[in-house]
Amino acid sequence: MDEIPFIFLDLHDVIAGYVLELISRYGWPENPKAWTLHRMFPNVDWVTHFSEPHHAEFLRNLSPISGAVEGTKGLAEIGPVRILTATKPGGESDRVTRQWVHHYLGPDIPVICTGSALEKVAWINRNVVKYNIAAYVVDDHPVVLSQLTREENGLRVIRFKAPWNDHPELDHLVTVRNWDELETLIRINIGGYYE
Repeated sequence: MDEIPFIFLDLHDVIAGYVLELISRYGWPENPKAWTLHRMFPNVDWVTHFSEPHHAEFLRNLSPISGAVEGTKGLAEIGPVRILTATKPGGESDRVTRQWVHHYLGPDIPVICTGSALEKVAWINRNVVKYNIAAYVVDDHPVVLSQLTREENGLRVIRFKAPWNDHPELDHLVTVRNWDELETLIRINIGGYYE
């Protein structure tokens, strides 16, 4: 590999437990394999959930996923890490998301807020694929995963396994189940694997 690739990490349900917090507030999802939160938790008032300041407070209370803090910092030692999230840019949720990343991961990891899963895909296509930038993209969202792998684009897309992305149409993806697997996979592929 000639250049060290960028490592784009999704925040929610790769680093921070968004669905875990939903479960603690609303109970077990009605359909955990659904592709959207609206279908996973059909009885939640999503308009209220995503309104400010309610959503910002929700984001503030997220807990890191096991191994994510150490793993993210470890990956940042071997390549440029960027947090790429569907959090709406601007406003309180954006501010809280950046504070959360700063608190848990430190001030040196940039955060890119896009507004939705489809906007995240568009951002990657505009800013990474268009310029043929070498990159890993680690995500759990089925829409992001399916959209980024529809055609050959040079990205190394990695599925962070979750019930909502356990679908046969995504089984062709490189898949990791936890942060140990993710960090090991990227270190080996970048050529910087250390015991």
